[in-house]
Amino acid sequence: MDKQTHLKVKKMAYQLLKLLTLIGLTFFAPLLRGGTDEIPEEHARQLFFIMGVPVIATFCFLGLKPPLQSQDR
Repeated sequence: MDKQTHLKVKKMAYQLLKLLTLIGLTFFAPLLRGGTDEIPEEHARQLFFIMGVPVIATFCFLGLKPPLQSQDR
């Protein structure tokens, strides 16, 4: 891919990134950035914090809710 085409693709990716952020789909941002020439390890870390932490917290809540709920009775 020549340099001019590469710059066009990168510009389009950043415009799409702005749109995703604007409409609230920020969890797609690290996936989109990971496809560009930026640092993929950093984007994987961001993706974990954006998507992984809430999923882990939800599972912890659902796992702790029944034992704690049975103690109230």
